[in-house]
Amino acid sequence: LRGGGDILSFSKSAGLGVHAHASEASAAPSGGCDAQEEAPARRVRWLRRRGAAGSAGSSEEAPPSCPRRVAVVTTAALPWLTGTSVNAALRAAHLCRRPECEEVQLVVPWLAPADQAIVMRQRFDTPQQQEAHIRAWLRKQVDFDESRLRVRFYAGRYVHHYHSVLGVGDVTRSVDSAAELVVLEEPEHLNWFHHGRAWLDAFPRVVGVIHTNYVEYANREPDGAAKAFGLHHYNRLMAYAYCDGVVRLSGAVQDFPRQRTCNINGVSDRYLRLGRARGAQPLPDGAYIIAKMQWGKAYTELLDLVGRDRSFNIDVYGSGDDAEAIVTRAEREGLPMRFFGARAGQGRYDHTDAAMRDYRVFVNPSLSDVVCTATAEALAMGKFVVVPEHPSNEFFSGFANCLTYRSADEFKARMSQALR
Repeated sequence: LRGGGDILSFSKSAGLGVHAHASEASAAPSGGCDAQEEAPARRVRWLRRRGAAGSAGSSEEAPPSCPRRVAVVTTAALPWLTGTSVNAALRAAHLCRRPECEEVQLVVPWLAPADQAIVMRQRFDTPQQQEAHIRAWLRKQVDFDESRLRVRFYAGRYVHHYHSVLGVGDVTRSVDSAAELVVLEEPEHLNWFHHGRAWLDAFPRVVGVIHTNYVEYANREPDGAAKAFGLHHYNRLMAYAYCDGVVRLSGAVQDFPRQRTCNINGVSDRYLRLGRARGAQPLPDGAYIIAKMQWGKAYTELLDLVGRDRSFNIDVYGSGDDAEAIVTRAEREGLPMRFFGARAGQGRYDHTDAAMRDYRVFVNPSLSDVVCTATAEALAMGKFVVVPEHPSNEFFSGFANCLTYRSADEFKARMSQALR
């Protein structure tokens, strides 16, 4: 699980010239990446569009093995502690550790104060203030050459209907044109309403990382089957039009053109350090969950499971658009659950917060995740995690402290095993 921001592992055979990189020895179980389709070699076409390609012989020249200037573009920014903000920032920091990389851009959305209040604990009056926070957070997570990192912003808005941040204007203009490789964290999301330059016209190589199972979210809405069908094909179109290839973090998400399936995310060293510092000392009793309070983010499954067996308590840390409805149902049914931050709007928590360090069990019954960052962090700290047997948890199932279940009865048994 170490090295959460390491560069994605596309091989030379994909035509992108991007190599896997592990900054330190990995603690992950053995396993490889599933290659489905190879990406086309678009670099020469891009050079010709830019007028930089010379003779016909240049078309045979292989792209460089490692880009010197990389841009990581994502759909969320710290201090919002969500997977696309945390993993994108760590990826940029780890790229700064590579001697070949002269410059790394981290390109994130800038939100108006009213939107900041929805997703962040802190508020910022200027992008410079938020950049200072991002850099300070990264310094606590990983050692890296900070002089190589540039933080850039594009205009964004939080849209309640999508529970997401969407870009305003042409996001490609916020990326320095010198970038040789652009990594789009959530390329489908970034381009749903894109109306600017085509990414493949603007940059020589573009790779997408698929974080979120949007089709599953759509399927849970009214008329979900029709929405999911349309979104499935629209997402494929976005990836095909704007990426040389994509990396799916797990098989839990839909298929894409020119895809690889590989978990290229991980966790910060500080979670591992806390786990090592505790050693064999057992954690006190207690189970908890950290998740944004949306029905699609594990809460439908969680309340159903807790309602079947009320022999244990679960503490909930999170906030979100569905917080009031979730708390109301739990109280109406008398479920043994306590909610922290749900009504106060301060639910952006971290496992290392003092209130959560000593819990023994992290529960995540979500069937909509791709690879859950919070689950990885809890595993790294030595906690038990109780999760469903599902493609999104396949990577985690190789760890001894990961307990999987296939039914409500097995969930009860795994909880009893972890809490005893």
